[in-house]
Amino acid sequence: MLAYLWRYARGRTSTAARVGRRVRLELTGVDHPGIIHRISSALSALNISIDELETRVFTGSMSGEPMFEAKAEIVVPEGVEEARSAYDARSPRQGPDGGR
Repeated sequence: MLAYLWRYARGRTSTAARVGRRVRLELTGVDHPGIIHRISSALSALNISIDELETRVFTGSMSGEPMFEAKAEIVVPEGVEEARSAYDARSPRQGPDGGR
């Protein structure tokens, strides 16, 4: 059933959503519930298409905490760079500590 739904959803995907610049995205951070949802929601808000996604969880070498790694092929539509530049101009950069 899931395979059928996946094929149906892929067949109904608009090609307009795939027009743009192909980018390889790699992320690593501390694993937590909902991390894939947060990442995909942030990309979706910018109309960024995720064409391929590989994830894994591994033990951090220094902390021993579960770490999350994602590697994705995404399609970034025109205008996203301009939107990010406008956002960066009005928002301070925050590092891994949340700007504290």
